[in-house]
Amino acid sequence: VHVLVLGHKLQVDPRLKTELAEKGIHLHRRDITEPLSLEMLKQFQVVFVGEAVPVGSTLPSHVAKAKTLEENYRNIDKYVDVGGGFLYTPDVGGYGGAMKCSEIMKRYGAKILPLQIRDDEHRYVPQPPPKRDAGYSWTDKISKHPATTGVKTIFYPTPQHRWDDFYSTPAVELNSDWTQLVGTMESGTASWTSTYVDWIVIKDEPQTIAAVRDYEKGRVGLLNVNSFYTFWHPYWEPKDHGKYGRAQIKERTTGDIDGIFMEKGDGTRKSQGRELLIGM
Repeated sequence: VHVLVLGHKLQVDPRLKTELAEKGIHLHRRDITEPLSLEMLKQFQVVFVGEAVPVGSTLPSHVAKAKTLEENYRNIDKYVDVGGGFLYTPDVGGYGGAMKCSEIMKRYGAKILPLQIRDDEHRYVPQPPPKRDAGYSWTDKISKHPATTGVKTIFYPTPQHRWDDFYSTPAVELNSDWTQLVGTMESGTASWTSTYVDWIVIKDEPQTIAAVRDYEKGRVGLLNVNSFYTFWHPYWEPKDHGKYGRAQIKERTTGDIDGIFMEKGDGTRKSQGRELLIGM
């Protein structure tokens, strides 16, 4: 299986690339701001998108990138129509970013909300606590499906990455064509804050973390967990954050990543994030 991983400045984690290659899944990274033809996309069984691109200004370089991105997403849509697999992770980048992510997923019946999925009754914060008490929630609400083979529990990140509605596992609204793979426990919520702490519950109901659907001849997957925890830096230990400080990557408060979503969980209860990623 060959997977096209589309990013901008970020690179695929080398350990993940090796692990998946051993299972016959080969990751090929390309810059999403470079032109992508339908014929090129059809060489891959799956296309993954999970990094926001800053194209909000009127600088000529940004305008050019924005036009290329629009054409690339049109070709990705055509690729799905003729039988391709599209895996999407929203990188919300604030309220405006959530709206942009929703534009990308609108044709598939999905809306990305500027809210964070949390569950304070099923919570794990690495010790000693990282900056801003950034941690995880966990769930064992896993649907029986070929994509969830071997998945029993998922630890999902709950930090606010940045003050402006930039969340690590954003909430979504899906139409009835989607099949939920992973949901929160009954105590899950979609919540909001502007201070990294002091969360306000907006939707007091269980939330969807991962889902799939068929579309035309293709298949679409939505994994809400930010791609820093999956493709880009899934195994970063606290020391890897270096000059940014523990639990920080540039302006993002990621919390400790450290393979917690992918495999570690809380050390006693394991997380099968890698198995979920492979299945999707």
